[in-house]
Amino acid sequence: MVYLFEIKVGGEMVALQTDAGKVFSACRTTLIEISAFLQAHKSTALIEVGAILDRLVDQLGDGGALEETLDFVLFELDSIYESDYYDPLDATEIHGMSVATRLTDVVRGLRILSDHLEFERQLTSSGTASKASLRLTSVQPAPVQEAVNQIHRRIRLGEKEFRELVLDQPRIPQIEGLGYLAERVSDLVDQLRLAGEATLNMAVENLTHALDDLMYEHSDLLASESATRLRQTFEAASEVAHDLLSEISGTVGVDDPIVTHREQALAPFQFAISGDRLTVQSQATHPKTGSERIVAAAARALNAQAEDLADDLEGSNHPRLFRAFNRLRTALSDGSSVVEIGMLCSTLDGQIRAASEELSESLLALLLSFSKGVMDFASQFEEWQEFSDNAAEASFEPQDGENYTKIARVLAAELERRQEVDSKVPEALRQVAEWNAKTDSPRSRLSLGRTVLNIITVCFNELVKKPAQIAIGVTGTAIVAVVLHQAAIHAAEISRTPEGSWLRPAVRVIENHIGKLENP
Repeated sequence: MVYLFEIKVGGEMVALQTDAGKVFSACRTTLIEISAFLQAHKSTALIEVGAILDRLVDQLGDGGALEETLDFVLFELDSIYESDYYDPLDATEIHGMSVATRLTDVVRGLRILSDHLEFERQLTSSGTASKASLRLTSVQPAPVQEAVNQIHRRIRLGEKEFRELVLDQPRIPQIEGLGYLAERVSDLVDQLRLAGEATLNMAVENLTHALDDLMYEHSDLLASESATRLRQTFEAASEVAHDLLSEISGTVGVDDPIVTHREQALAPFQFAISGDRLTVQSQATHPKTGSERIVAAAARALNAQAEDLADDLEGSNHPRLFRAFNRLRTALSDGSSVVEIGMLCSTLDGQIRAASEELSESLLALLLSFSKGVMDFASQFEEWQEFSDNAAEASFEPQDGENYTKIARVLAAELERRQEVDSKVPEALRQVAEWNAKTDSPRSRLSLGRTVLNIITVCFNELVKKPAQIAIGVTGTAIVAVVLHQAAIHAAEISRTPEGSWLRPAVRVIENHIGKLENP
């Protein structure tokens, strides 16, 4: 395979660096593989996506202006993510990864390539750089480039050790799956080497979590004696990658003298520690400009409609539907966060669909009207729009959903036994775990992941403010130790997600203060 190719920039043929050729080739090859895989499925939706990808592959190979072609291909791939195709892609696995994850790798690779081409175009148009200096120009600072080169050397060594492992132990279980994930890591290393200032953080983050995925998914195989050298090589690459991610994103490291305060993310639930008590924190909402009166009127109408529906539902034979309705009704009347309201409405929609054939036509129509009214109400708020947009970015994958569900339930069980914890806190954790267990959608995973991270964040902030009291387990601050103890135990699962990556270096700060407590 030839990795060096040329494109026309400013009327002249310009040779792209080898890394650019590798990224282009790997992205196109991945699209070919995914297209063939999807078109072999029986699902109409997957076949349709496969056909779209087939056309995009042709676009990338037609010899046209590469920058324009990349813009077109990226637009088409973004359109797939924003359509109804996303859910089946997210639920379908290829080589142990969701198709959506692998397509995300392609999108990021093509964006890195597009950014690189724009950088080179600007250099050539300036008239100050020769072709020779253009090919040698690096947009990465020297310390970053050194770290990237270290990762590159370790991954190339890992490829050699993997081939030796296959030759020595060809029948090791999961060897093929490990090979696919290792190939993905290799592709992402090439993306990292090409990344410029605008795409560097994305490239480091993607590679870091790919390495975490590889070591997590194949921990049993890598723990075997025959794979010792391979495991050590990947661990060394992962350590450099995590340190680089911490450095370029401003995340706290082990040697940092001051730990910065972290903000809680937009989620159904946020938390607060007030008067040595852990509670659910109310969240400010911001109606879109000009919709304030509409929002107020809609809230009154929905509360009145809910009162009427409650009487009809109370006598029905659908307890789950009634519970889902009551939770939403309570959230509306209490003025809960609009994200919680939106997620509760999604749950109610699911229960309505499940019971639709057994409901009278009039009651079904009333429920559907109420549900639509609630979603229209939520859509008037900036927070719900932002949350929905964040969910589309797929920061939390299905495996992350399973991990965070387990963590949320463990935290809920630990916290409900504590008098200094408001009962709404474990209820919130169980609620987001239940949402994800039932639907496993991008929104449910984002709700779950961010709620768990928010409770860890508020306790971490408290640790930063009062490290001495927490370290000795003072009454009222011991609850912080409970949460952070669980965060440290599950740090590997939590930090494998982009939004949870800050915990990996932060856990060392946590352990310095509470690691010696036998029963936090």
